[in-house]
This record gives sequence, C-alpha cells and structure tokens, in this order.
Amino acid sequence: WFMPGAFKKQSMKYLVDFKNFVEQEK
Repeated sequence: WFMPGAFKKQSMKYLVDFKNFVEQEK
C-alpha cells in the first residue's frame, strides 16, 4: 500500500516545517 507520491508530499511538508523552524531560531 506504500505510495511514493504520498511519501514525497510528506517529505516536502517536513522540509518546509524544518525550514520554518530554522528561520524562527535566527
């Protein structure tokens, strides 16, 4: 049932959230 598309979307969301977190830390 593994869907690469869904996984990719989750990964992008994680990267965006992480980037926002780093920006806040500055």
